Amino acid sequence: MERTERELAWLSANRHLYANRWIALDGDTLLAVADTAREVFAAVAGHPRVPLVIQVEPPEGANFAGW
Repeated sequence: MERTERELAWLSANRHLYANRWIALDGDTLLAVADTAREVFAAVAGHPRVPLVIQVEPPEGANFAGW
């Protein structure tokens, strides 16, 4: 499985745990979690590979309160 596929699989399985937070992933390894992108980038500075840094959106329908 390629690095991107591992990251997407990790996001699919763990999205609900990190909704609305910023994370850094290297494959299926979580490198950092924070409330801001700046904090995540600071936490991964010097990491040997460029990680995926993303703000995690809540799972689809998680914020739906009904009609």
